[in-house]
Amino acid sequence: MSDAAHQPDDQDALKPFQADIRGETPALPEFPDTAKLRRDSTTLHSSRSGGQAGKDLWKLGAAGTEFVATTAAGLLIGYGLDWAAGTTPWLLLVFFAIGLGLAFRRLVRSASAM
Repeated sequence: MSDAAHQPDDQDALKPFQADIRGETPALPEFPDTAKLRRDSTTLHSSRSGGQAGKDLWKLGAAGTEFVATTAAGLLIGYGLDWAAGTTPWLLLVFFAIGLGLAFRRLVRSASAM
């Protein structure tokens, strides 16, 4: 096998430019179906107009925020009580576990309501 078979011909590389010189329209790349893109963008924008997807997204965001806030509240209460009582880290761990348990309880209730 010769190396000439693997190298492109100079004429092949110039074909798109030669079409412009001759006044021909070069071949354009294929674009995706614009009707499908419009349908997909309508689905995405339905959350702005109060669609079900937007409501579900808000519910998921609220559930995640409640989970983090409940766990953080347990940590802060435990840290404060540990600081006041001087029992580091026992009350922090106890209230972290309580906060985490309440957060999971709230998460399960929110999920079953959806």
